[in-house]
Amino acid sequence: MLAAIKKDVSVCDRMQSKDTKNVCYRWVAGAKEDQGMCGELGDQDQRDKCYVDIAISKTDPSICDMVKARNQKNICYKVIAATTQDQDICEKIEAQKEICHMGVQTIE
Repeated sequence: MLAAIKKDVSVCDRMQSKDTKNVCYRWVAGAKEDQGMCGELGDQDQRDKCYVDIAISKTDPSICDMVKARNQKNICYKVIAATTQDQDICEKIEAQKEICHMGVQTIE
């Protein structure tokens, strides 16, 4: 998407559909790695996905803490744990911690 490539939200502002605009803002936030922009999204699902995208991009599990949806939050932690090979991150997961630990072990 042009807005993400240019890292320019003004392109998003010209979109008519609220859903498309939210996705556009999410992509720009991801391209800029700007989690502050995620908080401005009106749609909770897009906001959560935005935080997950940036947390994974930055390999920063503290950003996962901002995700409301449990499933998305758990995915965020699992991916970062596997990427960084950090078993301690698995302990933040609310369910299926064993799967996270196995994911970290299989990459080693």
